[in-house]
Amino acid sequence: MARIEVKVLKVLRDNYVFLVNHRASGSSAVVDPGIAGPVVNKLDQLGWRVRKILCTHHHADQIGGNLDIKRSCHCEVVGPRAEAARIPGITNEFGEGDKVTLGDAEATILELPGHTSGGIGFWFKDSGVLFSGDILYPMGCGRMFEGTAEQMWNSLLKIRALPPDTKVYCAHEYAERNYKFARGLYRENAALRTHGEAFRTSLQGGGIGVPFTLSDELATNPFFAPTIPRSPSRSAWPERRPSKCLPHCAGAATRRSAPSPPAYPNSLGRVWPTLGGRAACVGRPAPTRRPSAPTASLRRMRTHATAAAWRRGPTMAAPHGAGIQC
Repeated sequence: MARIEVKVLKVLRDNYVFLVNHRASGSSAVVDPGIAGPVVNKLDQLGWRVRKILCTHHHADQIGGNLDIKRSCHCEVVGPRAEAARIPGITNEFGEGDKVTLGDAEATILELPGHTSGGIGFWFKDSGVLFSGDILYPMGCGRMFEGTAEQMWNSLLKIRALPPDTKVYCAHEYAERNYKFARGLYRENAALRTHGEAFRTSLQGGGIGVPFTLSDELATNPFFAPTIPRSPSRSAWPERRPSKCLPHCAGAATRRSAPSPPAYPNSLGRVWPTLGGRAACVGRPAPTRRPSAPTASLRRMRTHATAAAWRRGPTMAAPHGAGIQC
C-alpha cells in the first residue's frame, strides 16, 4: 500500500501549505503554496525533491508561490481543468475522477465547486488523506465566492461520502472561530463541545488544527446538517431541502460587530443570500426584516444583500471569520 507523509507549514496570516512525500520513491509535492520562500527553505531542510505542485483552486493565497517554486524545483503544476486559465504555471489540468500520481501513491481528483466555480480536492485513498482546499474546515465550510449553495452542498455531500476515518487537510486555520459559531447553534451537543475544546486547547498551546477526522465533522459540523440534532432554541428554524438550508445556516455566521466596509462588496463583504431574502444573525433566529427582493441574477442578489447589510449595521455584518471562510 502506497502511503504518504505530510508536513504542515503555516504561512501568511492563517494559511497552511502541505508538503507531501512518498518515501519509497523519494518524490514530493507541495499543496496550495501561497508563498514560495518558506516552502523552499523547508524543503531544503527536509531534503525532499518536489515533483509536483498541487493546486486546489485559483485564489492568490493558494497559488502565489507557484512560479518561484516551479523555477526553483523544475516541477509540474497540477490544477483544476475548469480554472486552468487562472493557475500560474499550470502544466497538467485535471477533473473529476482523474488520477494524480506521486511515486506509487495515487490521488483521485474530486471536483469541489462552491468556494470557487471549479475547485478540486486531492483524495489519497490508500493513505486516507484528503486535501480539501477551502471547501471544508473544522466545524465550518468555505465562503461562496463564485459557486452556488447547491454546488457547495453537493461538494460537502461528496466529502461526507468518504470513509469516516479520512484525515482532512484544509487550507486555513479557522477552527476556534468556527467553534464559537457552531456552539451558538448547538449548545447541547456534547460531541461539539469536546471537539471544539480540543481544538482550542491545541491552538492556544501553539499547535495546529490539521489534520482533522471526517467522523468528528459528521457529528459536529453545522454545514453537514440536517444530520446534527439542533438545540431546542433552534428548533423553529425551517426544515428545508439541504441546499436551501445551507445558505440559511451560513447567513448565521456573522460577526457581532461590523468590520470596516469591504473594498469588494460582491465577494469579500457579501452576506450570503438566505431563505426568503433574509440574512440570519449570530445567537438568534433570522430577523423578519427583508431588503427589497432582487429580481436578477445571483450576483445581483449578493450585491443587494451586501448593500442592505451595511445599511442595517453591526448585526448584519459580513462574515469573515465565523463558520464560513475565505
